[in-house]
Amino acid sequence: MGNGGVFLADVPPSSSAQAHALAMKATLWIKIITTLFWAGGALFVHADYLAHVGFESGAAILVVRLLGVAFLSLLLGYSLGLHALITKKPNTLAVRNTVLVGILSNGGSALVLFWFGLTGRFTLLPSPLPHIFWASAVLTGGIALSLFLCGRDLWREMNT
Repeated sequence: MGNGGVFLADVPPSSSAQAHALAMKATLWIKIITTLFWAGGALFVHADYLAHVGFESGAAILVVRLLGVAFLSLLLGYSLGLHALITKKPNTLAVRNTVLVGILSNGGSALVLFWFGLTGRFTLLPSPLPHIFWASAVLTGGIALSLFLCGRDLWREMNT
C-alpha cells in the first residue's frame, strides 16, 4: 500500500475489483464516444443548421462552439482516467477525479435534459433533435449511475 492505496496492479485478477474496473473501462469508452459525438457536433455543425434549430445570433453560435471546447476538456479527463485503468498505474487520483467529474457532468446533463423533455420543450425543436436529446438524457443518466456504482464499489475494494 505504499502508493497511497491499493490500485488495480495490487488487486488479484480474480477479484471483484477487476470486474468493477472492467465495467468502469466500458463506461468510460461509451462516454468518450458520446463526448466525441457532442464535441464534433458543437464544433463543426454548419451555422445554417444552428440557425435552423434556433441558434440564430452570432453570440448563440459562439456559446455552442465554446460548449464544444468544454466537451473536449471532458474528453481529456475521461481519456486520462481510462489510461490509468488500462495501464494499471498507481494513480487513483486520475481515476477518482474522472469519476467525480463524470458523475457531475453526466448527472447534471441528464437532469437538465429530462427536465426540458418532461416540460415539453423538446417538442419545439425540429426533427431529429428531440430524439437525440431524449436518447442523450437516458444515456447520460445511465453513465452517471454507472460511474457512481462502479466507482463506489471499486474504491471500496481498493481500500479494504
